[in-house]
Amino acid sequence: VEALEFDVADDFEYASVALRDLNPKLKKDILIGAIIREGAVIYPHGNTTLEALQLLLHYTTQAV
Repeated sequence: VEALEFDVADDFEYASVALRDLNPKLKKDILIGAIIREGAVIYPHGNTTLEALQLLLHYTTQAV
C-alpha cells in the first residue's frame, strides 16, 4: 500500500463533483483518506467535493 499526496490543480476537471459521483471514474484500488482544505483536515464521505488548491491524500495498492 502506498500513501500519496496531490495538490488539486486550478483546472481539475472534476472540481466540485461529489466523491460518490467520481467513484466510477476512479481506479478500484484507490481510497481517498483525507483532504486538507484551508488548513483543516477533512475526512471525506460521498458528499465531499474536491476543490482547487487543496491537498489530497490517497492510498493505493498499485505502484506509481
